[in-house]
Amino acid sequence: MPEPARTPPAKVKAAPVRPDGLQIDENRRFQEGFWIAQRCAWGGFMLVALIAATGIGGRGGTLAQGHVTIGNAEVTWPRFTRRGAPETLTIRLSGPETGPELLVGSDMQRLFQIEAITPRPAMERGGDPLRLAFFPDPAAPNALRLSLRSQKAGVASYTIGIGGEETTLTTYVLP
Repeated sequence: MPEPARTPPAKVKAAPVRPDGLQIDENRRFQEGFWIAQRCAWGGFMLVALIAATGIGGRGGTLAQGHVTIGNAEVTWPRFTRRGAPETLTIRLSGPETGPELLVGSDMQRLFQIEAITPRPAMERGGDPLRLAFFPDPAAPNALRLSLRSQKAGVASYTIGIGGEETTLTTYVLP
């Protein structure tokens, strides 16, 4: 059998010598573009870490919870949450309360599922707003907790009232 014809090897062009004395074949424009992309990625990772640390992504962090005073009560509510995540709205009464009445607007009932109320209300009256009356509880004095679960993503604004005063709270529900 005849041997196939061999072609002589192509001559490889030698890489140019750089001013620093190295003889490296490089594509400088590609490398600089890669460095820019790498620094942008570092910035993106830092931004994600900052968002997570502050609580803007929901759960934990300094910005995840909001605090407001309504009458003689301090309300702590979830400012940022995720859709379907369990959250707690806490109401701490500062004075001796003989039976606080909590008003929950229909907007909150539509946006959140109220899973539990601690302590259990002594009286509930449906409608708009939902009225909840409580007896003082010696086991957990001056604290009411509503366990909530958001129903949909978006900006949720709702009203609650305590002792005749009402306020509007806003929760950002992330997908």
